[in-house]
Amino acid sequence: MTRIKTTKEEFENRFDIGAGYGVSKPNIFNNRIFDFKVVIKPTHRDLKFNNCLFKKKVLFKKGFHTVKVQSKQNEVEDFFENSDIKTNEFDINVTFENKCVFDKELNFKNIVFSGKVRIHDCNLNKINFYNTSFNDLADFWNTEFKKPVIFHKTDFNSTAVFSMTTFKKNVLFTYSLLAGKSIFAKTEFKKGLDLSQAVISGELQLFDIHFEDEMFDTEYFKKSEKSLYRDAIDSGKTCIEYDNEKNDCIKTKKLNIPIENKVHTFQILRKAFEDVGNYNDSTKMRRVEKSTLRLLNQQLSKEKKKSDSRIWYARFCNWILSGFNVTYRDVFTNDGLILLLNRWSNNYRTNFWRGVFFTIIVASLFLTATLLFDQNTSFTLNPSKFQWKSLIIFLNPLHDIKDIIPDPNIGSYIFDYLGRIFVGYGIYQTVQAFRKFK
Repeated sequence: MTRIKTTKEEFENRFDIGAGYGVSKPNIFNNRIFDFKVVIKPTHRDLKFNNCLFKKKVLFKKGFHTVKVQSKQNEVEDFFENSDIKTNEFDINVTFENKCVFDKELNFKNIVFSGKVRIHDCNLNKINFYNTSFNDLADFWNTEFKKPVIFHKTDFNSTAVFSMTTFKKNVLFTYSLLAGKSIFAKTEFKKGLDLSQAVISGELQLFDIHFEDEMFDTEYFKKSEKSLYRDAIDSGKTCIEYDNEKNDCIKTKKLNIPIENKVHTFQILRKAFEDVGNYNDSTKMRRVEKSTLRLLNQQLSKEKKKSDSRIWYARFCNWILSGFNVTYRDVFTNDGLILLLNRWSNNYRTNFWRGVFFTIIVASLFLTATLLFDQNTSFTLNPSKFQWKSLIIFLNPLHDIKDIIPDPNIGSYIFDYLGRIFVGYGIYQTVQAFRKFK
């Protein structure tokens, strides 16, 4: 439907003191264009914007309550009672719906909403949720956020709905309170998500959430870079050029979500899916969690001081292993090796075929090593001469080595024993991947 331009005077007349006194119907704006800065102060009537275009900033601001029609005791209040006290509380319902578009900023900074807030099927550019409190429903159904969203010190004291919401950039819940039910159904994250700093005392209800890129960009901050870490979670950027005369930052640098925050975020998501018995999605979250933890482990290992000889050794190992997308820290550190084997054997419980291939490969390698110590067996790369019968026997961890080598020596026993361990591990990991649905 065609939108009609609204003047600033017409808009402000709707909010004059006494305007609509005694009227309980919402203050509704249908199919309007606002080409001026819209400032909304506390009022006594519900607000509803339907299919509106806001070309300038929309600001919710402290103000005086104009009229209260009735008190909780159903007694008519004094027309000007408490009219000299500014408040940041909106005890009305506020709704933006049906293709509302915000070209600039929607600012809820330092506002308390005691009524329901609904932003349905809207298109948002920049939004400010700093120190905002939602004491009733906060509903962002089918809304698209184009810019990074930071729920910084935002309190969701009741139900929060993010169903079918699309976040095109990073979304951070920094020091946010999720005290009620927080519903993420068919929510789409084009970039990253950070729930690690949120206080979740309520219930997370997740259903069919989607990450366009699960391995979204993250950033590692050293222990000495606490200020950068704080900037990353508070604003997602840091100042790199400051004007002392104007006392203002003139150039900023984008910062990604800290890598350890991503690990904790996917731990939270995995636990939420497990709590409702959704083991399919929980294994997907586990895969991302462990993959990111492996990257974090590599970063932590880099910080450790090493001697010159160890550095050259590391470079040599990295050169040898580079073709396998592996570093020496994956092999020669405890956590790195565990995560590496989990990735190779079943991709963190998500792929049983990896378990099957892993078991066959390690069985073939250790069988070959075992046979090398048999004087009656000659080494060959010809598949037609490979001892396939022996491989089938070797795949049984309880096999008798004499069924493979009639007269084994100490070397054969050592590699046979190691082979049993790795084959048993491969079988176990294959079963674990099969149990993803439990």
